[in-house]
This record gives sequence, C-alpha cells and structure tokens, in this order.
Amino acid sequence: MNTLTDTDREEFYSYFTEMGVSPDAFDTMMITPPDGRGDILYPQAIALDIIDGAIRDDEEPGSHFCGPNVKENVRCPRKSEAAIVLASVN
Repeated sequence: MNTLTDTDREEFYSYFTEMGVSPDAFDTMMITPPDGRGDILYPQAIALDIIDGAIRDDEEPGSHFCGPNVKENVRCPRKSEAAIVLASVN
C-alpha cells in the first residue's frame, strides 16, 4: 500500500483535480497495489465521474463518413432526395 504524506496527497489532489479527476477517484486509484490491478464496477465508475454513461452496442462514438458507394446502414442512411455534391479545392 502506498503511503503519502498529507502534503503529497494535497498536491496530488490539486494536480488530478485540474485534470478533472476527483479526490475520491484518486483515493480509489491509490488503494490498488503497484504490482496489481483493481476493478471498478459500472456503478462505482458512474459515482466517481469516471464515466458519464454507457454506449449501447449498436452505437459507436466518433464521426462517421459515408461515401457515395457505401451500403445503406444505421450509420449511413440513404435518403431518396440526397444528392452527391462534388467539391473542389482552389
């Protein structure tokens, strides 16, 4: 188990708080031994603000680019009124 002085702990709290990590999340990290790993369950991760929700299996974060020849799917729906617009860079 890591032992920190109160001064060290306050410096770490300040540092991690600037990065958006709460003191509670920091304390949770510190109970994990350096040669092991700890598991944080979904409800605990929500409570510690490590995550703010779950992404459903059929959703993927990020941008999706749909080219003119891609097959229609959930991420790239086709509309009958859609038209392909060619762009040029001058």
